[in-house]
Amino acid sequence: MTSKTDKFRAVFLAALMVLSVFAGTVALSGSAAAVDSTGSATVSPSTVEEGSTQTHTFEVTFDNYSTDNSTDTFSASAPANLNVSSVDNVNASAGGTDLNVTSNSDGTWTIEDDGSVNASNATITVSGEVTATAESVSSDVTDSFDFNFTDSAAADGSASANVTVQNAGSGSQAGSPDLLSATHYDTDASSGVQDTVVEVSFNEEIQNASEMTLYVEDEAVGLSDSAFTQTTDGRVLIDTGSDLNTGDVTLNVPDSVTDTEGNPVRASDLDDDNNVSVTVATVSINSDTGVSNPANVYQGENVAVLGNGTNTNVEVEGDDSNYAFSGSTGANSEVFVFNTTNREIDQYNFSIGQGSPNAAIEVRDLGFNMTIDDQNVTTEDSIEGTITANAGNRPIEVSLLDSDGDEVEEIGATLSGQGEYNFEFDLNDVDTGDYTVEARDNNSGVTDSSSTINVAEAGEGQANFENSIITDARGDVVGMNITMSNSDYATVTIGSEDVGFVSNVTVEDGNDDGVVRLYFNTWAAQNGETDDASDVYSVESDDDEITSSSIGTGVESLLDNGEYDLEVRSGQDASVSSQNVATLVLEQRETRSLNTWTAPSGESFSDKEELYEAAQNNNLTQAQDIAFGDRVVQQVNASGLEGVLEAQDSDEVGSQFYGATQFNYSVEQTEAGANREPFQLALNNSNSNVIADSQNDTYYITYNPSQVTAYVDENEDGQFNASEDTVVNDRLDDEEALTGNFTVLEDGLADEEQSVESDYQFSTAEYNMDEPVNVTATSNQTIEGTTTLAPGTELQLRVRSSDDTSPSFLKTSTVYVTENRTFSGTFDFSEQSANDTFTVTVSSNHPEADNLEVDGNVVEGGAEQNQTETGTAGTETETTVTETTTAGGQTTTAATTTAGGETTTAEGGNGGGGETGTGTPGFGIAVAVVALLAAALLAVRRD
Repeated sequence: MTSKTDKFRAVFLAALMVLSVFAGTVALSGSAAAVDSTGSATVSPSTVEEGSTQTHTFEVTFDNYSTDNSTDTFSASAPANLNVSSVDNVNASAGGTDLNVTSNSDGTWTIEDDGSVNASNATITVSGEVTATAESVSSDVTDSFDFNFTDSAAADGSASANVTVQNAGSGSQAGSPDLLSATHYDTDASSGVQDTVVEVSFNEEIQNASEMTLYVEDEAVGLSDSAFTQTTDGRVLIDTGSDLNTGDVTLNVPDSVTDTEGNPVRASDLDDDNNVSVTVATVSINSDTGVSNPANVYQGENVAVLGNGTNTNVEVEGDDSNYAFSGSTGANSEVFVFNTTNREIDQYNFSIGQGSPNAAIEVRDLGFNMTIDDQNVTTEDSIEGTITANAGNRPIEVSLLDSDGDEVEEIGATLSGQGEYNFEFDLNDVDTGDYTVEARDNNSGVTDSSSTINVAEAGEGQANFENSIITDARGDVVGMNITMSNSDYATVTIGSEDVGFVSNVTVEDGNDDGVVRLYFNTWAAQNGETDDASDVYSVESDDDEITSSSIGTGVESLLDNGEYDLEVRSGQDASVSSQNVATLVLEQRETRSLNTWTAPSGESFSDKEELYEAAQNNNLTQAQDIAFGDRVVQQVNASGLEGVLEAQDSDEVGSQFYGATQFNYSVEQTEAGANREPFQLALNNSNSNVIADSQNDTYYITYNPSQVTAYVDENEDGQFNASEDTVVNDRLDDEEALTGNFTVLEDGLADEEQSVESDYQFSTAEYNMDEPVNVTATSNQTIEGTTTLAPGTELQLRVRSSDDTSPSFLKTSTVYVTENRTFSGTFDFSEQSANDTFTVTVSSNHPEADNLEVDGNVVEGGAEQNQTETGTAGTETETTVTETTTAGGQTTTAATTTAGGETTTAEGGNGGGGETGTGTPGFGIAVAVVALLAAALLAVRRD
């Protein structure tokens, strides 16, 4: 399972920080652990100096963890002399499986076990990072982080790890001064004119401060001795003028910089060259900033909170993020740095030197993004791209990096006022190979990197992938287009040793169109190592060809979800360096839904185009009440079936569908009744059609239940055997309810069984009309009725005069059942007279519906009374008009009913307040069409 661990952005509540205690509630869904009473814990670093802030990594393990469907708690407490400010990057795993971790607003964590931890007596590991500041101590103090794992069954485990806080005089250079912090910021927060300094804070007065050297991007900054001022003992300001340098800023502190007793600055605070990194704060606020007009800060920037003196108290609270912190500018410092890298998008209010907020910032998303025009170029081309952000006029750096991550070329630039910058790297002096481009926003440190860019020698044969990212589900057949120039052959490599799968395939462009569409069957790929992988690969065009294929590093089960490298080069040699790269993303397959539709009894479907055309013409509608004898269409939506069904270029897949052993499809009587076993339908490739729309993970099983054998599965093997099972066709009739079930079995396409169901109920196939039918002796008289037959069914209406009517007449009309299962025909009675009588006959070719005959009368009335009156004389007129409109590629149908002078319009949709069963009933035709086409007509294959 792919780890979905969140990186926590929230820190503990202020009260927790004061107590230096942090805790996580671990809710293991469906699991608990009877762990050993004693676990193992490590914390690094295990030695810190007083006054310093360190990020400690911790890892805690407990043995004999096993699942038992309960809830466990993991907690920890920090040493009393460490003040915790944040906890980040919390991870948990058990039995080799990463567990999903989410952060709660109260400073706790929830860790979910989704059932994939199939382990007994495994080891559970919890790890993370704790940032804490060590308090001052008179001598070295050793205390412990204590960790506890509490089981609901009282099988508790505990572990601890020691951390030592060193006194300033106990380091490698006893009595040496500590360098506490170095910060570059603007001292004038509101004037709009920069007045920048570097504040260097020591724990005591120092001498020879002017001998320190400031570097920006490894270039020394020329500063006079007067630029260095020790405002108070231990606080040194370096005046850098009006430029806030946002690059890599470092400070060199030579041994000549000492305290008043001649002790050099403590070596542990500096690198081997006596350099220390300077924190750059690009935004400054102070107690005059105010809360009503917060300063804008982009996520990732450092904020300098300017105090009114050293050790100024600073309180921080988030408006919506539940973030809270209590601290100070620190000893010999007047600036507190608030880093927004892991802060949520929110307003943060600061109380600087007082109890109520007097400054605020609003953290925004910079939206820093880079796009590359072409990931495959030659040495005669250039690498071009665009950088965009949600803010303009910001300094940036753009670097071209080789495959080892070494910088080849760098561009320093500034985003335009529109927040854009177009860059170009010339490749005349660049070697062939793989490169990436990295862009950096200097103020925030936010970066964005490109995918791999392949630089090939100009003029040679070239092969490329048409798409750089190809996405599909495990078990499906992946389609990828290979483009070629100056060559008829291309060799593709899928995977790498890192993912445990490597396969090569060579294709030939037989029709010289420069493109070969290659299919990779991820289901068939699980056959280990082989020199012939012909069942794994195929091509779309009959003119193209697979010339060779192999699996060098193979698997014996379905390929895992994740990312697989794709490489391609011109020719037939897989050992030649790739000319183009891409990424295949295999997603976890899903069994999503089973829905039921109905179509007229005489409808037959041979491909998906006919299905979708029927839906658009209102001849295929979603329903759970189906007239006995009408056609049933059950729609399976599930990814990862394409490989088993070999459905990449085929519509009809009935033989593969019913022959598959990785899943089952059945239709069974919903309720058998007393003393009876439920019957099943003996569906097979002869009495049903299975139509694939594999590009959209959708498969349709169409059949007429009245034409299928019903049987009781006596040996419960799911297969009809005429010599063993009992045929019960007499039990399959109208008023019966059936349940369709589609189940993907475990240990094939799924780690555990996945099932979806959909019910439908048979009704009697019939027509209904109010009797007598009354019309007036005028034209445009509508005769209407209702039916249980499927929308789209063709009906014949015949109006024949009675024997005592003279002159006699015969009128006929062909009509169709609407989406709300009504029908109507318009007739001309202007040649008839009042009191004429007639018979209306409704008929169709439906195998189960008997003809309906009702009597009718021509009644008194004029031109103003030219609507059909159904029922007895004197009833109010009721007319239904169906309107269909098309907008934006979607069809909307509304039925308007006028009765008693009131008009009601009902648009197609799912009514509220009802109960929904296993299917999706109650949809009008507009919603039905969208439901059918949402995954099919309106979707685009991601490749």
